[in-house]
Amino acid sequence: MGGRKRLRTRRGIEMSMFVHRAFCAAAIAAMALAGSTAWAADKSPPCMKAQRKVAKEENWQVRGEAMMERDRRGRETCATKAVCARYDSRIVEMEKRKLRHDSQLAKYRADAATACSAG
Repeated sequence: MGGRKRLRTRRGIEMSMFVHRAFCAAAIAAMALAGSTAWAADKSPPCMKAQRKVAKEENWQVRGEAMMERDRRGRETCATKAVCARYDSRIVEMEKRKLRHDSQLAKYRADAATACSAG
């Protein structure tokens, strides 16, 4: 039989890959729609570098939200006290990290607006 062999994976992994791909597609679409026309016209190196930083932080936001959602679902179904405590600590960690990344993204967006309007 000629055909691709399907890797045997658990349904959960297949679903998480589907969710990850959906988030990536949504992030790409959001970046395409949210792109400023002034930035699109400016191709100077400082502007392009600033745009890459903004895109990288926006990508982290999408991945971070997916990780937080996974941990919240895990927390709802945890069975032992130790596992629940690990989920709780990861959720708190991710919320702190999200705040740091949000402030970093605001800074990068301001830098990009300055770099792209100056060029």
